Amino acid sequence: MRTLLLFLSIITFSFPEYSFAESVTYNKLTNQVKNIIIESDRQISDASNGVFSAIGNVKINYPVRGIIATSDQAKYLRTERKIILIGDVEVTQKGLNSISAEEVIFFVDDNRILANSKSDDQVLTKFILNSDSQDKIFY
Repeated sequence: MRTLLLFLSIITFSFPEYSFAESVTYNKLTNQVKNIIIESDRQISDASNGVFSAIGNVKINYPVRGIIATSDQAKYLRTERKIILIGDVEVTQKGLNSISAEEVIFFVDDNRILANSKSDDQVLTKFILNSDSQDKIFY
C-alpha cells in the first residue's frame, strides 16, 4: 500500500506504506481549511503533468461540503481544476442529495457538476428541496 499526501497548493509528498491522500486548500474568504481525503487501492501523482490519479475502490470525503463519493477511478487535473470520477460513481451530500452515474465531473472553480451515463443506462439524481429560497444541490 502507498500513502500520498497531496496539497493542491502544489506541494506533494509520498509515503510507501499506506493508500491515502489528503488535499488541503485554504479559503481566504471564510478562513476555513478545506480538506479532501482520498482513499484507494493505488494512487499516482504526476507533478510534471499536474495529474493525480486514484485507482480501485476509490472513496473521497470532502467534509466541508458534506460530500462522500465512491468510484472505480478518480483523477484530479490541476491545470483544468476538475475532478473526474469514473466507473460506478455514487456521490452523496449530507446524506440527502445523491447522484449515481458512470462518470461525474466536478468543476472546482465553477461549483458545477456534469454527470454522464453508459449508453444503455441513465444518470440518477435525488435531492431534497427545502422551503428556503436558497436551495443548493451539491454546493
